[in-house]
Amino acid sequence: MNEKKILYVEDDLSLIEGLKYTLEKNGFLVDNARTVMEAYQFFRAG
Repeated sequence: MNEKKILYVEDDLSLIEGLKYTLEKNGFLVDNARTVMEAYQFFRAG
């Protein structure tokens, strides 16, 4: 299976869950980073 994965950077707690819900509802695997450093760690981990 070819899964679509998204890593997005958002620090506003009021937006995070809504974005995650919407993206997952549309078939994406979702990771959220709250800082650029955290995003870099997600990116490096694969």
